Amino acid sequence: MPVLIAALTSAAAEQGHSLMSAPSLRIAISRWENDKVRPDEFHSRLLSRVLAIPYGGDPISAGTAYQRDVVDAIGLLDDLAALDDVATGDLRAAPLTGIAASQVVTGYLFGDSPDRVRPEPVFGVGAAQRIRDVTAEITAQDFEHGGGHVHPGLLEFFRTDVVPVLHAVHSGQTRREVFAAAAETVQLLGWSSYDAGRHAVASRYFVQALRLAQEAGDRLLGAQMLGNLSHQANFLGRFDDALMYARAARTSTHHGGSAVVETMCVMMEARALASLSDRREAVAAIVRAEQLIQAPRSDEPAWIAYYDPSELAGDSAHCFRDLGMPIEAARVLEAAVVDSTPARTAAFLGMVASDVAVLAGDLDTASTLATEALTRSTGLRSARFGRYVSDFRQRLPRHVARQRRFDAFHEGLRRHRVPTS
Repeated sequence: MPVLIAALTSAAAEQGHSLMSAPSLRIAISRWENDKVRPDEFHSRLLSRVLAIPYGGDPISAGTAYQRDVVDAIGLLDDLAALDDVATGDLRAAPLTGIAASQVVTGYLFGDSPDRVRPEPVFGVGAAQRIRDVTAEITAQDFEHGGGHVHPGLLEFFRTDVVPVLHAVHSGQTRREVFAAAAETVQLLGWSSYDAGRHAVASRYFVQALRLAQEAGDRLLGAQMLGNLSHQANFLGRFDDALMYARAARTSTHHGGSAVVETMCVMMEARALASLSDRREAVAAIVRAEQLIQAPRSDEPAWIAYYDPSELAGDSAHCFRDLGMPIEAARVLEAAVVDSTPARTAAFLGMVASDVAVLAGDLDTASTLATEALTRSTGLRSARFGRYVSDFRQRLPRHVARQRRFDAFHEGLRRHRVPTS
């Protein structure tokens, strides 16, 4: 028991807490062991950390639910990251089913995050800025090289630098800044997992990042997290869920004052509507987004800076392709790739352009564009890009795919070793 007491005391100190005296703690542990009384939530979490037992059961199952208590969300993220770090078979094989979009949406939109009265913070606002700075650097690498490239390092950063700050004691504005910064990191964990094709764990990160955003009191950041869930649901063919998440994201932007964040949310709605073949509503959403992005505010969140007119054009191209409107898709694609477009995005859009050429019946152009996109993918570790390639191949009738005009494309597949499903 002395070893356990010392471990509990040390774990509590790491989080900025002091435990009861050793004799009192000895008595408490004895009562817990004899089932005379259950430890409270704080001591339960300490015990789970010290004994390496996931708190609240299986984090793979529990991670699919929106947590009412942010302490549960932090614990789940801690446990999930620990499993993710060792790349266990259970986590890699975790089912995609289980996440109820309605529970996540209602939990967020109607949840309550009171500003708790707490002692002075152990970490200052500077800790939040450090988290943001590192996350921004890794995000840039993710855009260029893919989620498979950045995820291991990001995971190490989260476990060693972010989790301890989340577990520490905060108050007031410091608390909000720390939780917002951590939400951005968890969001990137979700995106890098999503890009690497690990959808089960990605969705769990997105759901818990949404909870952290709520704790930060940042409705715009919450809208971004809902937009992430919409994007992934659409990619996975869950179009109704995608639409629900997108509309919840738009609701979260009300009175938020960000034209760009609202633009992104509207375009997630447009993409879901396009997948559902609702041409009228999808096109109306695109028009609305094009109007919104013309009026950005001077105080737009830094994390939405990536969403510029070229990003909007890229989303529009996806919509028009899915709606079977190749002329409109080709028009917006001209504005979608600019000098600053990251390599991964350019590769994605190259495949979209190839799809559009197939829709237009221009097979020579389709072959050329697809081959060029493969060249852009050199060095990418992105399962999503492999999916774009697979979708392109499925659009080609078998007899067309065998034509000599596609020889360069097939050679590119072999040369660049693009994994396709």
